[in-house]
Amino acid sequence: MFSGTPITLKLTSESAPVLYVKGRQHPVSIYHTSSSQSDYLDAALRAFFQIHVDRPPGDVLIFLPGIFVLHTSLLF
Repeated sequence: MFSGTPITLKLTSESAPVLYVKGRQHPVSIYHTSSSQSDYLDAALRAFFQIHVDRPPGDVLIFLPGIFVLHTSLLF
């Protein structure tokens, strides 16, 4: 389970407002490879399509290591 509960950190002066947002918990499935991938973008795309085919409809979140990889992935 993933919690969207915010953690308040003291980053600014006392005059800055602190917002508390009530969150909801949703079940999360985590998939990963057991070994390192030389082409992690290709591996991520293959995993995405495999999840899309094998699992019921839902959202997929893929973390990429940097903005360059993100921009490169948009070219596909």
